[in-house]
Formats: sequence, structure tokens, C-alpha cells
Amino acid sequence: MERIVNKSPIGIFKCDCGYIYLRTGPDHVEKDRYQKTKIKQFGPIWEDKLKQLTNLRFSLRETARQLGVDPATVKKYAKKLGLKTYWVKKSKIVEKNINTIKQNFPVKKVERYRGEWLNIRKQYPISSKTELRQLNNRVFTWLYRNDRNWLNRNSPKLKSTVNYNNRVDWKRRDEEIYENVRGAVGDMLSIGKPLRITISSVGSRIGMRPLLEKHLDKLPMTKAYLNKKTESTKDFQIRRLQWAIQELKEDGQVLSLWRVYRKAGIREAFQNDLKEEAIKLIRENNGM
Repeated sequence: MERIVNKSPIGIFKCDCGYIYLRTGPDHVEKDRYQKTKIKQFGPIWEDKLKQLTNLRFSLRETARQLGVDPATVKKYAKKLGLKTYWVKKSKIVEKNINTIKQNFPVKKVERYRGEWLNIRKQYPISSKTELRQLNNRVFTWLYRNDRNWLNRNSPKLKSTVNYNNRVDWKRRDEEIYENVRGAVGDMLSIGKPLRITISSVGSRIGMRPLLEKHLDKLPMTKAYLNKKTESTKDFQIRRLQWAIQELKEDGQVLSLWRVYRKAGIREAFQNDLKEEAIKLIRENNGM
């Protein structure tokens, strides 16, 4: 099997805020200048934000979302900084309050529905209870049927109904959701191991999966952006190959086909179909 030696340039970029990232060249197109191959250090500003969210007892998932990283990264840096976390204790609190729910559901399921509802409230702090329900009727209905006392305590107060229009302003929603979606896609493309960009995965990341799956036609700007960014299975596999090659190069390892497949997690059933593309990427990254 042919073994190809790494010869590509690697640049390290630093910000005054302490943020440091690494990028492997050369740049083939203009947009390559803005890609991050690997984040080396988040810096004190990011770490201060982590401390703040931890002190406020945000959930692990919500902390990761606000910091633009995955939960594993949050855990890693919380441990590194010696922060006192409450993520485990939160589960115990839910267990103590589980008797307020009509049925004996698993704790994780209760946490998930409560977390999704709180995330919607955070995204739309001035929205009414009815508007929030329209954004995610699945979560509202489950909580209403099974955890109504908690739902009532954690919902906006009833507004006056005089001359009040409960219809959703979909144009405003589209603008707000577009920004959230664009940020989520940016994170998924630049941080950590690749995640496939789909409507469902992006929706889950911002806590609005049902809304995107059921009402995307009412969000034309968001829909157009997602149509450009969503990936087929093969597109995603190629991006995983690109990521694997960059990771191996950073570690100074020889780029061979089997090593790239293993790093990328490509199953044997797909390897033959990707062989030509994989070899091409390896050679391009070594200036051949």
C-alpha cells in the first residue's frame, strides 16, 4: 500500500483574547482562509464564560450550546479549571420531584422535555405561552399531560387578551431562527469530530427540531440556508475523510488509506465507494 509523507504547511493563529487555533494549508480557494483545523486554546474570556454558566447551574447541554462546543469539551475544561458542577445533582433533584408527574417516566426523559421547554423560553423570552406552544407543540403537550405543575411554574404569565393577536409572526421567527441555525452549522463544521448537517441534527442542536421538521416552509430564509448546507451521506463521509486527514497530519502520522479510514470511522461497506476520493484527498494534502 502506498504511504504518503506529510508536507503541508501548518499555521497557528492567536487572538488577543487568548483564543488559539491551528490551520493546515495550502489554501485552494478563498474560503479556506476562514477554516479552523483544530482549536488549541479557547482563552480566558471563554473560560470565564464557562465559570459563569457553571455558577448559574445551567445544564450541561445548555452550557455547551452557549459556548459553541460539545458537552465533552465542557466537561474537560470544567475538570481542568477545577469547577464545581451541578449536572449530576440535577438528576437527583429531578428524581425527588418525579412524584409530581402522573406516570413513572425515566429521569432522563423528564430532563429532556423540561430542558427543551426552558431552551425555547430562553430563545424567545418575550413570547407568550401560546406562541411557545406553537413553536414546539410536542414538548408542550407532553409536559401538559405529564408534568403540568412544573410547566405552569415555568411558563410566561398570562397576558391580557384585549386586542391581542396570538398568531406567530413567522417573518420575525424566520430571522431569529436563521441566525441560530447559521451559528449552529458553523459550530458543527468547525469544532470537534464532524457531525452530519441535516435539518434534524441542526434542529436538535438549537432545541427546535419539531419546528424545523414541520414548519420549515414558513421560514423561507432558514430553509434556503439549510438547503445549501445539508449533506447527503456521501458528502458527510467525504468531510469525515477530510477531517481525519487533518487530524493525522497534526499528529505527524503517515497518511495511508487504512489509517484515514480508521480515523474517519468509515465502515468497510463504504470503503470501496470512497477509495478514489480518499486517495485524491491524501495526495492533495501532500502537494502531489
